[in-house]
Amino acid sequence: MDNNDSYLDPKTVRMFYCLVLRDVIPHNRTVGRTEEKGGTLTDKEWEAEFCDSMNLQLEELLQPLGYQIVFDTQTGVRPFEKKQLTYLIPFLVSKVHEFKAENIIIPKPGYSGFKVEDRALSSVQEALAQDIRDTIGTNVTIHELVFSMVTSRSFVFEIFYEGSFRVKREFSDEDVESESGVRDALESFFDEIVSAIEPFGFEITSTPSSRQRSRNNEYLFSVYYAPTIGFRESDVQGEGCYAIRGDASTDEVNEHGIDFQDSLVNEANALLNSTLNENLPADADLISCEISYVDDPEEAFDICDDLIFEQNQYYEASMIERPENELKIVTPRDPLPTVEIDIDSIPEGLHGYSDLVTRALSAVAEESINLRATIYVYQGMSVNFHQQTWSAFFGVAGDKELLNVLLKAFQSAKVGNVRLSDYIDPSTATRDFHVQDGHVWRPLEAGTWYTESHAEKNVEENIVSETEDLELDGEITNGEGSRISNPTRFRVARADASIGSICKKIEEVFGVPEGAVKLCAPNGKPLRSDAKISTLRRRWEQ
Repeated sequence: MDNNDSYLDPKTVRMFYCLVLRDVIPHNRTVGRTEEKGGTLTDKEWEAEFCDSMNLQLEELLQPLGYQIVFDTQTGVRPFEKKQLTYLIPFLVSKVHEFKAENIIIPKPGYSGFKVEDRALSSVQEALAQDIRDTIGTNVTIHELVFSMVTSRSFVFEIFYEGSFRVKREFSDEDVESESGVRDALESFFDEIVSAIEPFGFEITSTPSSRQRSRNNEYLFSVYYAPTIGFRESDVQGEGCYAIRGDASTDEVNEHGIDFQDSLVNEANALLNSTLNENLPADADLISCEISYVDDPEEAFDICDDLIFEQNQYYEASMIERPENELKIVTPRDPLPTVEIDIDSIPEGLHGYSDLVTRALSAVAEESINLRATIYVYQGMSVNFHQQTWSAFFGVAGDKELLNVLLKAFQSAKVGNVRLSDYIDPSTATRDFHVQDGHVWRPLEAGTWYTESHAEKNVEENIVSETEDLELDGEITNGEGSRISNPTRFRVARADASIGSICKKIEEVFGVPEGAVKLCAPNGKPLRSDAKISTLRRRWEQ
């Protein structure tokens, strides 16, 4: 793959590391403490307070060098072997680095993604790891420091503000007479206000009554503002660095350190104030204005990563169907041991567990042509993770080694809660996967199962554009004007494809007018054309 000489810009990426410290967490010293001195903390609260103090210690050492540090709440503190009071305490550490243009590779002219040369990436990866060790090594005990990933993300989101402003305008009798009455005079004035500020993105949502003039000549207007905000990898600080998957809700990103209420609301107020002062009618005076952030559940963030980090591969698949009576489905009599996962802890980018389980089983099936097993799945409420969860239990009828295969696959995919768990009654579960003849079979419809035969291709040699994400084999005629339909085949749209490009492709395929296709959220509201397919999927899966 040749570098594109016309590509001259450097690229900023963020390098991520998993840092695990080993330390003694002392006994809870607050037990029995009076309320006047702060009261007694629970063991969990004491543990969290200790981890916070370690986080602050790391920040003092690493932040002056440009690193961002956060406690890894998903992994959590865990005991170290059998040593009393000694624990492993995990942190996420990252730093922005700019690679020079000569280290950047474009897989294909015009392609938006890029790669970093392996030698340059490895050099920086090792240098930063050594820098972290040298900086903190004399102050803490490092149990593990592992490079995890590198990203070059752009963040685009729409946020909502509501507020009001008050203006003063005196109406003389001559003003009222020239407009044919009070109502017309007031409505004409209100229209002037709307025309003055709406070109700047502000929407007037309510106006004062036009029945009579205000006694104090002051008029209150309600205003709405929904700007689209974008920023790059280097703009994110603190825990914001770790909002890394697909897209994120407003609440999730707020939790990750991007606080609209504190950081952006001042900018929105300043813009409203200047817009009103510069554009109000000459006979109107601004008295006050204020706008505040509105927490709207419909808000969503599109997070797009332009960096090609791994030698990813995609597959073109052809479906093979088979009647159920031709498969040797394993029907057990006894309860089955299971692997349990908390469904809500599956990373958003996986879109459920089906593809993950299929890939894990396929890797084993291809190596053992004689392997035969049926996977039974039961979903229900559980308290096995010390809280109430909606869990999926995977029972294996056949080779029980597949339980370990599934367990490792879920753990590798960073599923938050996963464990070997209770037995299930197969009669209460569904048969969702079957391994036979080197393939993984899935139910297609009643009495029919299917598998996919994959033709593997390298992403660097054959890059799929977002507008090729949906394909349809065409129709042909039989020479007499009659249509003969070929089997129709669709490809699932990529998560990072834009809503606009997929709508356009559907319009082209089905021959409908431009603009006729809209992809909507569950509330019926069409998504923006620059939103991602991953956003659409997340809205419908909530």
